Amino acid sequence: DAMRSWISQNLKYPGDAFNKKVKGTVDVGFLVTTAGKIKDVQVIKPVCPSLDAEAKRVISIMPDWKPATQHGKPVPVQMKVQVEFKLQ
Repeated sequence: DAMRSWISQNLKYPGDAFNKKVKGTVDVGFLVTTAGKIKDVQVIKPVCPSLDAEAKRVISIMPDWKPATQHGKPVPVQMKVQVEFKLQ
């Protein structure tokens, strides 16, 4: 999907983790505001400090989302995304 491809295009594998062959999936939680902005980005399931920081960075700079709606009005919604780091 579009979000996954955007993440993979903007993700930078941290050099220390790459050199140590550290891989894994970082779970990141965040809030999508009524304006579609990404806020309160938190690592829920960490892997290692550099991968966690990169996952948090890439989620923080994502383009605005289409806000969720309830009864036709925008509402804030809590989301979770898995950011996968795998060595090629």
